[in-house]
Amino acid sequence: MADQLMSTGYFDQLRRPVPRVQIIGNALLFQAAWFAAILYGWQAALGFVILLGVQNAYFCSLPALAKLGVIMLSGISIDTLFYHLDIYRFGEAEPNSGFVIPVWLCLLWIGFAFTLLFSLSALLRLRGWFILLCTLAGPLSYWAGMRLGALIFSVDALVSIALEWLIVSTLALRMFLSGPSAKAEATLASKAYGKKALPHA
Repeated sequence: MADQLMSTGYFDQLRRPVPRVQIIGNALLFQAAWFAAILYGWQAALGFVILLGVQNAYFCSLPALAKLGVIMLSGISIDTLFYHLDIYRFGEAEPNSGFVIPVWLCLLWIGFAFTLLFSLSALLRLRGWFILLCTLAGPLSYWAGMRLGALIFSVDALVSIALEWLIVSTLALRMFLSGPSAKAEATLASKAYGKKALPHA
């Protein structure tokens, strides 16, 4: 079973098996980056995002890293578009963010991408549930950021933010779980992932 898993598209993204402690650590690092970025700015979050990047560089293949880069750029680009459309503004500490969104929000998009093959990997393989959760949790994350003073937007903007997360999550799904082996992969993963250690390549 595990040998079959390693031959399918999802696990081809990884250079080596990911221990459970790495998955837990990935989730904790991203949460730390989120709170640091929202409460203290990009300087406080940078170290956590760098650690996430080192983790991904060690475990993920180069094609997978390139795909993660596409996810990062997609989120940053859509947020930048929303910023220029005045869908939201940023807190008083950053009255003029320039052409691109603030560094702290860029770092959070980078950090999010770095969770896809780790702490979000099991959810990613659930496909529709992954898209649904991203579409709901993404706007809630922005709402929490607004409550903490990091950005400002109206309630109506939550619809646009939900659409953004729908687009990004669908893109992630197509990039990492597409192709003829995808259906078989999802079935195998749901049975075997987390139940036994994957063999080293």
